[in-house]
Amino acid sequence: RGANVNGWHFQLTNPVFQDEWVRRAISLAFDRNAYDRARNAGDNEHADGPFSNSPIPWPFLFDEYPTGAANGQWYQHDPARASALMQAAGYSTSSPLEFELLSYYLTESFPLQVIPSINEHLSEVRISYRELEQQQYVDHLSNRDFPSAIGIVWGPPGYGIDQWIYPW
Repeated sequence: RGANVNGWHFQLTNPVFQDEWVRRAISLAFDRNAYDRARNAGDNEHADGPFSNSPIPWPFLFDEYPTGAANGQWYQHDPARASALMQAAGYSTSSPLEFELLSYYLTESFPLQVIPSINEHLSEVRISYRELEQQQYVDHLSNRDFPSAIGIVWGPPGYGIDQWIYPW
């Protein structure tokens, strides 16, 4: 397993994504249990939400396999709260935030599961998707010149605790 999580980088030089409410709302709109059912046959489903793998494997952090509660309040599925946050940030169903997610990895789950889930549960947001070639993707990540959001790239495999903790 690489030192990575399956998430997004938001462009924090873009004033839209400097707003913490916007980033939190997008997270709250994502139904991680539905994603787990679709992608992993529900092997991580839990009433508290599925545990979202951290860059450090769970056995180094917890005594037993954690639930979604360990990821904190912003990883819970709460579309009503997400909508309230977006409205507080100035967005509405008639005037949604529109942006594009760029990615090279997870080219099936981002456009077919993740983005539709967020768009379905948060009418104040309209996310589109564009797949990039690997070199173009790496260039955007390295130069940090993507306009809105970009997927996270897999890191190198970690074979010992030092390889997991040192980068963080």
